[in-house]
Amino acid sequence: MSTYLWKYYLENDLESFRQLLASASYNASAGAQRGAGQNVGATIGSPGTILATSPKVASKHRKVSTPTLNWTSYAGKSNRPSTNITLTRADINSKDVHGVTLIHHIASSTDKDAPQYASALLDVPLLDLYMQDIESGWTALHRALYFGNATIARALLDRDTRDAVSYSITGPHSAGGLIKVKDREGNSPFDVFGATITNRIIRQGTGLPLLPSGMDEDDDEMAHGDSGDADDDGASNRAVQARICMEGDELFTFGSNKNLTLGFGNEDDRQYPERIVLKRPDHLLRRLDAEHQAQRYRMEAVSRRQDARDTDLGRTRSTSDLPAVIMNRPIVIQDIQLSKLHSAVLTTDPEANLYTCGFGPGGRLGTGDEITRFSFVPIYGGGLAGKKVVDVGLGQNHTIAISSNGEVFTWGTNVFGQLGYALPTSTLKEEEPVQTLPRQIFGPLKREIVVGAAASRTHSVVHTSTSLYTFGRNDGQLGLVDSDARSLETQVVPRKVAASLFSSSISMVSAIERATICLLNNHDVWIFANYGYTKMAFPLEGFSNYFLKNNLSATRYDSTPNHISKVTSGGDTICAMSRTGDVFTVHVTQKAEPGPVTTSTTNPAKIRGALSQPQRVWSLRKGHMAVRDVDVGQDGSIIICTESGSVWRRVKRAKIKDANAPGLTEYRAKDYKFSRVPSLTRIVAVRSNPFGAFAAVRRDSDVLKNQLEVDSPTLWDDLFPLLPFSGLLPKDEDSDTQNPTPRFWAPAVPANAPATIRKAVLTLADLESDVTTLLSEHNLARNPSYDLRIGSSVSEVVLPVHEFMLAGRSSILRQALTEFRQCYFYALPDILTIEYDKGGRPLIVFQGVDFITIFNLAFFMYTDCVVDVWHHTRHAPALAPRYRQIRIELMKLASYLELPTMEQAARVMAAPSKTLHQDLGAAVIDSCYLETGDVEVELDDSSIRVHSSLMCQRCPFFEGLFNGRAAGRWLESRRELVQDAQENIKVDLKHVDPEVFKLVLRYIYADADEELFDEVVTTDLDEFLNLILEVMSVANELMLDRLAQVCQKLLGRFVNTRNVCSLLNAVALCSVTLFKDAALEYICLNLEGMLENHLLNELDEELMAELDEIVRQNQLACLPYAKSGRAEADLLEKYPELIDIIDRGKRAKIDSMALQSRLHEDEIRSAGSLKARAGFSEDHGSSPMDKSRWRASKDRMPSSKSPSLRAKASINDLMFDMDEGDGILPCRSTEDARDTVGTPVQSEPQNGHAYHSETPSASLPVDNTWFNSNGKALSSLPDNAPTTPQKAMAMFGSFADPAARSYEAADAGSSRDTDPSGSVKPWGSTPLSSTKLDMRAIMAQASTKRESNISSGLSSQAKIAEAAAPNVGNKMSQRERKRQQQQQQSLQSSEPRPSPGNGPPRGDKPASPWRTPSAGPKISLKDVLGADSSTSPSITATNEP
Repeated sequence: MSTYLWKYYLENDLESFRQLLASASYNASAGAQRGAGQNVGATIGSPGTILATSPKVASKHRKVSTPTLNWTSYAGKSNRPSTNITLTRADINSKDVHGVTLIHHIASSTDKDAPQYASALLDVPLLDLYMQDIESGWTALHRALYFGNATIARALLDRDTRDAVSYSITGPHSAGGLIKVKDREGNSPFDVFGATITNRIIRQGTGLPLLPSGMDEDDDEMAHGDSGDADDDGASNRAVQARICMEGDELFTFGSNKNLTLGFGNEDDRQYPERIVLKRPDHLLRRLDAEHQAQRYRMEAVSRRQDARDTDLGRTRSTSDLPAVIMNRPIVIQDIQLSKLHSAVLTTDPEANLYTCGFGPGGRLGTGDEITRFSFVPIYGGGLAGKKVVDVGLGQNHTIAISSNGEVFTWGTNVFGQLGYALPTSTLKEEEPVQTLPRQIFGPLKREIVVGAAASRTHSVVHTSTSLYTFGRNDGQLGLVDSDARSLETQVVPRKVAASLFSSSISMVSAIERATICLLNNHDVWIFANYGYTKMAFPLEGFSNYFLKNNLSATRYDSTPNHISKVTSGGDTICAMSRTGDVFTVHVTQKAEPGPVTTSTTNPAKIRGALSQPQRVWSLRKGHMAVRDVDVGQDGSIIICTESGSVWRRVKRAKIKDANAPGLTEYRAKDYKFSRVPSLTRIVAVRSNPFGAFAAVRRDSDVLKNQLEVDSPTLWDDLFPLLPFSGLLPKDEDSDTQNPTPRFWAPAVPANAPATIRKAVLTLADLESDVTTLLSEHNLARNPSYDLRIGSSVSEVVLPVHEFMLAGRSSILRQALTEFRQCYFYALPDILTIEYDKGGRPLIVFQGVDFITIFNLAFFMYTDCVVDVWHHTRHAPALAPRYRQIRIELMKLASYLELPTMEQAARVMAAPSKTLHQDLGAAVIDSCYLETGDVEVELDDSSIRVHSSLMCQRCPFFEGLFNGRAAGRWLESRRELVQDAQENIKVDLKHVDPEVFKLVLRYIYADADEELFDEVVTTDLDEFLNLILEVMSVANELMLDRLAQVCQKLLGRFVNTRNVCSLLNAVALCSVTLFKDAALEYICLNLEGMLENHLLNELDEELMAELDEIVRQNQLACLPYAKSGRAEADLLEKYPELIDIIDRGKRAKIDSMALQSRLHEDEIRSAGSLKARAGFSEDHGSSPMDKSRWRASKDRMPSSKSPSLRAKASINDLMFDMDEGDGILPCRSTEDARDTVGTPVQSEPQNGHAYHSETPSASLPVDNTWFNSNGKALSSLPDNAPTTPQKAMAMFGSFADPAARSYEAADAGSSRDTDPSGSVKPWGSTPLSSTKLDMRAIMAQASTKRESNISSGLSSQAKIAEAAAPNVGNKMSQRERKRQQQQQQSLQSSEPRPSPGNGPPRGDKPASPWRTPSAGPKISLKDVLGADSSTSPSITATNEP
């Protein structure tokens, strides 16, 4: 049935494909793997020639009935199989001629229906996910990821998980096994995928790749930006930069938690990594809030050009009143250190950025007490109050911290003087001195700027940029090389050592109990141990042989010399990492030396056997497997993270001798192995302690944080059309008829722009009359939206304006208009008066100011611009006094109305700052500002008034509602329904929450960005995210695209791999695709971890289809030549006939698969009974011995529809028949190929054609009959044909039958059933011998030398296997040769010579098989084995006639 599956898939008939799989029944035992995939094994995850299959459980052999398959035609397109369909495992997993299965083809397809094909096929329980193709060893998951089919990859992993947790037909196996299968090059599916994607800039749409993940533009050569040193040029100002800055987003810990070092809140160990959650202290949150407020105030002050020096840190609020953006600000991981009894984490916060957890007694945590902390707690007491920690070092019982000012703080126990100062001794002898709070070290370090620290159980190390200081117990690791170095037991005060050794500045230090390691900026590594020091040389080149080093194949393309970039240590192991990603280990041993301990050191430059030779434990083989960070773990094992972000552990094998045994300095590589840590991706740093605890820092993709850009604000452009004189044009541009505009000329300044109005004011001779004409032309005086008039006491021209604009820009005018509505009159002496005009509308009259001053005031209120007439006094000398007076009036008016930007612009004669959004944002918060609105929006349980003119300009929803295609008819119909003319029009938005609409309204009025949510207070992050989604939903409904962009950008701050799918499902409905595109790119870059953790199951199917397209676009940006398909398109364009050839190839593949399947089913039918008799099992879970037996029996299987029947041998010989094959009796050799009745047996070659006649012809002699390939008898012999049937059998390579060996012991002239014409009766039975023998004769005959049937059958099987093997010259042992000679002699003595041409004589009496041997001396077995090989051979039937 596999033919129909291939046929429907190649013809893209999805419906028929589904119907076939849905209506079929499945037989788990029937069928076998055939085709190109017969050599698959059961090894998972091992590269090489052995390919992987699904793990299976062994099943019992049972008799299986052959399934009945009803076929109509395998070549017709419209023919379908009948409804009675049974699919076997072989049908589902059948391979084509290239060794590729159907699921492989589907996973490689980029067609839109490929996921549906895969889904239908994955529902079949017999599908084998672990099958690999022959060419590259890729599974379906390899192919799906390489071709960008994330949907199919997700379905494959889901099916793999279902098979792992449920007992299916294929049997249970370990979860996640599919992602561990490696191809022939040793690449897992995710390794293949990682090589096809890259970071890119999606906002520009260019697809240009960025720097690889984790690579900065200023590559600092220290662990690729994760362990690098900071520049020390600014050391003079006592500002120390962090030596290590991981910039991690998430922290994971796992392993042993016996000492409470993992920080999970309990004592349980963690087999798999789990995420750590850090909580900031309250005082730090308040400081962050104050700094955030101060930053906002400074920005506003800068925009208003005010002095921001007096701005304080803002008001202090309680923790419960802090906004959500402060409470949920992401924590950035700077560094982490692990020790035996406690752990420490550094963040990038300005203070209280050190967190510790672990065993409390001893004061090592620094909390001020000795209470054990199960979770990480911040350390901000003692000397660290208000300080930021930039580096930390952990000993077993103490801690060292370096502040941003270069100060050193220590705390913990001081048994060995490792704190750097003396503590008062306790009255109790057994009690150790303890320092529970951070305390600063003075003395030699008082004037030094310390940049780094390290610690072991017994000593501490700190360093400046040029000096190294050590203190603690002296075991030869302190670097003291004085004459009395051995006599000093404890160094309490920090001591400067090795001042003359270092030729470069110090980069980093590391410390263990027996050694101190120092890495310099010139990449030299110095080790202090065993009262000496040495510079360690590492084999960085990789080849010690000169010829290998200079060989072309060993040449590195990178011209930069390799060097050590990081050193670390733990236990007795020192680990070093090179720039190219290699890892080396050095082991420290402590050998006893002869002589007293107090002997002075005579040669301090030599470490007496304390260090082993460096060994390379990780070598760079592939670029993505280069080591990014490394640390030493338990028992000398190491943990590394690679450039691809994966984590590997080098652990000791279970069954080896203790490598730490005394006197053992060599570590064998085979004693260790690397295993990958699951569920960790995009890791940039790893840490470990020598007691089984591990930590990993993950840096997330920044595509959602840095690549979401919001459009520029449009508030000024939207409000400019509301300006009453926005259509004012200069004198030379007032008529297009007089000065026509060229057709293809685009003006530098738009016609309706503030610059145009500025030019019109300066060029028009009579500005007042032109403005009056413009207002009358547009009939603005009668427009109800202009509800306020402003004018001057010295001019009759009145400008209609919007009240909400003037009230929004000036708090003085807003208060004055409020009082006017209450008292119907308002006045400011010598400034302005507010009263009703003749038309009953409010009128503001400014006392004694020029019309241009009023014009400038209205112009500034709408556009944040002024007409700087004072700059044109030189061009218009006659108007200079007037222009100067306008400037003075404008400054006075701005000062009275509290318009600081306009006042400053007039005073300094510069362009004013943009403050329109700030003024309207402050006004919309005022409750009295919206009372003048003319539209009432009905919300959920409340309502709010808005100004229709501004809403129509800023919101497309209200614009379409009021001035859309209905041309205001909806508004007129609404006004007709209103009984009172003063009643506002109502808009139904009752499904919107009032708090959400207030945020939307603030955006509409103020065009706010992310600061829109700065004052939102929520209980947790989920509530805050839900609020953002609700605002975005309303923005989408009101068609506010920019607000939707603001919401989506804010969401990008809080996205991680755990919530991206749920957020994407909610945001995908929005018409703005900014977040969706970035989120899909984010999932693409994190696809490995999300697939492995099954986080994509929440994503909608439509989004999964879009994810496939995003993945392919990313792969195209990474591999533009391999993924573009340009080569195939050019080839098809140049040779169009290839399209027909490809179509014919598809049809030929369908036909070949149909023919192969049909032949296989014919074989099953013909051999069904034989398989059942022999207990043949076709289950794939059978043992390898069963598979080899099945393959051997398959090779001997006839091609005819029914098995060939053979004449039975003598009944007396049936008891010795040990053949358990399928009943076929191939000849033992090319000689004397006859069956038991003398009929020549035609052998069956491997090509499947039988050379025998179904209907033997009587006209030709049986021995001289030849047949063609179709089994038909030939009338004449070929020219080169042999003259005997024995030669003919030798030409076709007959096989030997194990059971026929006993039958050939009879004479060729034995009695046979023959007809009168001389033809042999093939179905006649051989009569028994008529001669009766007594028991003595039988025993005498049995005592003679004769080979048994069992021995003959076993030897024949061995020779068959040799004949089936490749012909490399089979060798025969001397014993076997002598046995054949002895057998031939016995046959020659008992068998009469046949006639040359006519076969055996007819008149001879048949000989009895139990006849008495001839008289003569008895021959012993020893004589037979020692017989001379020159015995004359017997005359066989193969001799020439």
